[in-house]
Amino acid sequence: MTSEEVEYLFKYVTKSVRTIGVVMSVNKLTEKVYIAVDALLIEKTRDAISKSLRPFQECFNRHDSNKDNYLEYGELENLLLEC
Repeated sequence: MTSEEVEYLFKYVTKSVRTIGVVMSVNKLTEKVYIAVDALLIEKTRDAISKSLRPFQECFNRHDSNKDNYLEYGELENLLLEC
């Protein structure tokens, strides 16, 4: 990735107009993007659960197919899709 591409991506992600004096590696920028995406997903999930007509515990119990009080990846995915 060229420095121009990194600068463009940085401006796009941070909504910055200028990048004078900003030095950031591609790895660091990628890490920041993933952290931002994770935070957004958590916020959207929390909002969806709070707006859900059904209590969360009821949904959790319905999707915990082996009743071990933990959700496997597939169970969690189905729960989130339902919410």
